[in-house]
Amino acid sequence: MITLRRYLSLCALLFWQGGFTFYAVVVIPVAGRVLRDNLHLRARITDGATFWLNWAGVVVLALFLWDLAVTADPSRLRRRLRGGSWAVLFVTLAALFFLHSWLEVLNPAEGKGPTDAATFFLLHSLYLWVSTAQWVAALLYLGVAVRAWRVEDSQSKEEEVVVGGKGMSGRGGQ
Repeated sequence: MITLRRYLSLCALLFWQGGFTFYAVVVIPVAGRVLRDNLHLRARITDGATFWLNWAGVVVLALFLWDLAVTADPSRLRRRLRGGSWAVLFVTLAALFFLHSWLEVLNPAEGKGPTDAATFFLLHSLYLWVSTAQWVAALLYLGVAVRAWRVEDSQSKEEEVVVGGKGMSGRGGQ
């Protein structure tokens, strides 16, 4: 079950944040070159992609919450870092859902562009900053989780040696 939990967590994270990174580095620049000044069509592409990225984030946070609840990590600092980065991921994801819906109101699919360009650009800029904070929090969570998993694995190996070796420690019985 440990391997399944970690595998699902990593696959979901890679899909979510890898998708975000590919989207930011490749799709947005390509859409800008192809569609040039047609902000409305560019926003339609963005709207569709970010809708799915945000829902992928919901799946990731559920898997991370499972992982947080059951990983045996003796380090209080790591538990706090993981919990804190999860909380940042949760808050940023909630903010992105809110901002996404507000941007949709300002630039409806059936329209020809933002109804209030100044507000649209301000909120879009905020959306980008929140997305960046989320990306950083995801990287922090990943780094701390991998370390916690290593510690958890080393603890279970020590327990196997003690139980299987009739009281012998992981250092050859010393």
